[in-house]
Amino acid sequence: MVRGASRAERHGKARDAFFALDEAGVLATCAIIDLEVGYSARDLAEFDSIASDRKDLYLDLPITRAVCARQGRPT
Repeated sequence: MVRGASRAERHGKARDAFFALDEAGVLATCAIIDLEVGYSARDLAEFDSIASDRKDLYLDLPITRAVCARQGRPT
């Protein structure tokens, strides 16, 4: 018996939701994403390409020490 949605269905739903948010113009990026891209990019050219796209397409949110200090604390 299969319980819930299959992995492919869940990923498809997540992908669709992500693209809907992108089309609505409500996605942003931050420096922490640079770390993730740097870790997962196959090479410097791929990193530079992704970084350039993000710079052109998304608002860059500042992640300051104050923001990091609030992590995990109720506001």
